[in-house]
Amino acid sequence: MRKLLFVLSLLFVADVCSVDAQQALLIRKKDKSRVGFPVSRIDAVKIASVDTLPESMFKNDTTYQYKTIRVSNIPSSVPSYTYTGAHIGLENQYAIAQTATAIPAGNSAAVYNGYMFVVADKLASVTLYDMRQNKQLAVCNLEPREDVDDSQSTVYSCAYASFGTLKYSTYDEFPLLYVSQRAKTGGKCFVTVLRVVPVMNANLTSCTSFSVQQVQTITLPAATTSNGLYEAKLAVNPQTGDFYVYSYNPNDATGQLRISQFAAVSLSKTEVTLASPKSSYLLTNLESEAIKGAAVRGGFISQDRFYLAEESADSGILHVVDLVNKKTVSSLSLKTADVTVKPHMCLNFKNHITLISEDNNLYTIHIN
Repeated sequence: MRKLLFVLSLLFVADVCSVDAQQALLIRKKDKSRVGFPVSRIDAVKIASVDTLPESMFKNDTTYQYKTIRVSNIPSSVPSYTYTGAHIGLENQYAIAQTATAIPAGNSAAVYNGYMFVVADKLASVTLYDMRQNKQLAVCNLEPREDVDDSQSTVYSCAYASFGTLKYSTYDEFPLLYVSQRAKTGGKCFVTVLRVVPVMNANLTSCTSFSVQQVQTITLPAATTSNGLYEAKLAVNPQTGDFYVYSYNPNDATGQLRISQFAAVSLSKTEVTLASPKSSYLLTNLESEAIKGAAVRGGFISQDRFYLAEESADSGILHVVDLVNKKTVSSLSLKTADVTVKPHMCLNFKNHITLISEDNNLYTIHIN
């Protein structure tokens, strides 16, 4: 296989290159070194085979390598703060800013390609919201599911939603939407798998309305004191397709958060029961204290990291969990000098950590 070479022409050399730009090209090489610069300074990027490049290009164009590249992703108008643990970006700096108000109310939400689908309690409706325009587009009303469990709690709590990697049809615009529910009987939580069928505008640039169809039900193993699969919520790893369930044991004094990994299932059956998890472990924070499972208010998986928002008495904390090494690696306060966020949902939009608060406002976390 022939090697590929980025032919880059940079203007200066330094050990540290600071780039003040909201958008920048950052290239990480196999030896972990980085080069980068603002998009505004890019005329073109040429990817060419080393074998076919003229010798003059190596002599006339100079490529410089930086030991460190810092890209400023925090707007100048927003104060920045530090967080603890491993870097989420290139530095331990973050900022929180409110970026939208009056987000549609619901129990959970998931984002795909700029579209957010907000799922209501009892699966009574799904609301389509355009994150790019901060605009509600359509509502799909459904027959509310009135099922209750032995404690008279709503079974169809719709407390967590996650887009998967599978599409019902190769022609579908959206992958399947997995919506987590409480246990009906026997302590088995389950997941309602929905197919989203959109109606696009005339030039196929925007979704104007949609319907949903239930295509599968995934049942988890019965909850026990050992597996802790109570109030289980299922997320799909977009890189591998594996299922990651976060749950807790309410009978345990700490109610410690648990992560369980399951192999993905196909669409060959409409009713599927998961076997024992591939792995299962309890999580602590960076101070080695139990993360309270009942206080986690949503999250998402990106690059084998699970971003989970925990509600506290007056604000919240964002935990970053390394799914490969099975531990919490970063901790970020959702309370700053200017903003206090009590998280209700935690989403990924344009590679930004996005929070919806209990009062239905949207906040963006900027990471350096």
